[in-house]
Amino acid sequence: MKCSDLQQARKECPNLKMLDVRDVSEYMACPRKETINISLGRLPYVWEQELKPDDSVVIVTPKRSDGILAARKLKKAGFTSLFYLQEDCTACHSMQHVY
Repeated sequence: MKCSDLQQARKECPNLKMLDVRDVSEYMACPRKETINISLGRLPYVWEQELKPDDSVVIVTPKRSDGILAARKLKKAGFTSLFYLQEDCTACHSMQHVY
């Protein structure tokens, strides 16, 4: 999914979950509005606190390999509607930094 597709996806699916899989220290240095932060290492153990397998989830991470790993872990848990944000949206209105 590209940044330009994100706004349309939010309109079509208002319950779309944005999952940031960066480590907490990386996330706190640059938090993003409306994202759930669960680091990749903790994802298999705590995803149930924030997500359900029938949720549509957009995985947000600057490292493509981390996005692929997160998708694999969630797919194993029964998720079927998974997307990876292919570009950094911090400059557009789809996703803004929290100040």
